[in-house]
This record gives sequence, C-alpha cells and structure tokens, in this order.
Amino acid sequence: MRYIFINTDLRRNQFLIYKFLFDRFNGDWEYANAMAETLDRLSMIYGSTYILKIIRSFYMKPDIVMREFFNYFFSYSHIVALIGARRQGKTALMSLLAEEARKKGFYIVCYNMSKDLPDWFHHHEYDKKNPYHDVPNKSLILHDEVHLDIDSKNWQSKENRKVREFLSTTGHRDQIVIWTSQLASNLSLDFIRYASLKLYKPFSFTQADTDRKEYFEEIKPFLPQDKTELLIHSDDFVALTKNPLPAFYNEKISRAFG
Repeated sequence: MRYIFINTDLRRNQFLIYKFLFDRFNGDWEYANAMAETLDRLSMIYGSTYILKIIRSFYMKPDIVMREFFNYFFSYSHIVALIGARRQGKTALMSLLAEEARKKGFYIVCYNMSKDLPDWFHHHEYDKKNPYHDVPNKSLILHDEVHLDIDSKNWQSKENRKVREFLSTTGHRDQIVIWTSQLASNLSLDFIRYASLKLYKPFSFTQADTDRKEYFEEIKPFLPQDKTELLIHSDDFVALTKNPLPAFYNEKISRAFG
C-alpha cells in the first residue's frame, strides 16, 4: 500500500516523489514507502518547498544546477562542511570549487592536500596558536581532514576560541572556508550548526546508520549514491545533482588522496 502524505503539497506531488524514490532505490516499494514517510516528517521541519526543490533538481541538467550553485556559493562568505567517505569525490569537488574561485580572483589556500595539485594551490601549515593568520583577504580556504589539526569536538575549548573568532569574521575579509571530513562525528555538532552550507558526497555502506545517526536521518532520502553525485544543503539553496571534474584533475591527483 502506498504511503499517503499528510503534507498537502507532497500529496499533490506524490507521482513525482514516488518516481524519485523508485529511481533512487531500484523500485523497492517497501523502502520507498519508508522514505516517503521520512519525507513527510521532514516537511514538518523544513517545509515541503525544501523537499520538492531537491527532488526537482535531481531531474534538471547538472550544468544548470551547478551554474546556479556557483552563483550562490560565491555570493557569500560561507563556512562549509564537506562530508563523505574516502575516495568518493571530496577532493575533486574542492578542486572544482578552487578552479571556479580562481576565475573570480580568489587566492587558494590549502591544508593537508596533495602537492600534485597545480601551483596556484598555496600549501600552508596549520598553526594552532594562531590559526589561519597568514591567509590573505579574498581567499578560498580548503582544510582537508580538518580534525587532524583542530579538535572540533571540543568546540568551546580555549584553544578553539581563536578558530571561532576567525570564522566569525571571514565575511569582513571576503574569505570562504571549507572543512572536510570522512565522518560527521569528527566534527562537533556546534560546528555543523555553525556552517552556513553543507555539502555531501557518498558515505560508506554503514556510515549513515552509525555515524551521527540522528544527524543523517534528516538527509537519508537524498544521500548521494556514487562519487559523481552531490547533495547541497543550506537555508537558501538545496539540490541533488552531479558535479563535473575540474579541467586539471587527473588520476594521479585522485590517487594521492586515496
């Protein structure tokens, strides 16, 4: 029996929603019903517009969605949490954003990233006593596996006070910060809430059920299923689409992040 939506807008769009669920979950009727119920519950938190925007974006041409996303991404000094399993496209996505940022005159700063990247990626060493002190204005900051340098679980610690101060003033310096991690549990919930934009690449088979289960429950129907897919989640822009590779990307760079 098909789940009957409580939310009126979802009920009006049930054909589109069930098409999406069947396309995502290989026609598994029982699982589609369970996810439909989850979507109904999410609509009570975020509203039906949020859900329908993600579903409709899935059927739009990816280049159109990504063009809109780039416009949104560079319209604000975002604090970004990028989460996904190992070798599932996080580095490729960061490199794509760096490529676009460079076109717009941003200085590209990176931490814990491969030296095989083009020379316009400027590699910095993280200084715990004075975090990000050497980053110029109008920079895109790519901090890969940030938990290696910052104990973000202890977000209220004295050591992290300067990090919080820096993040709270990036808008004055036209800086965008991306923190990446394979596990959401490596990032404090305080930071995840602090982030204005969350980007998701695929997770391992068990991750969504074990890594901050309460956190993933709200996005489970939309989780990316292969490394080309990207879930974009913010107050002002949501989408599920496919992101391209940057022009300079190659297998050598990809292997460096294995």
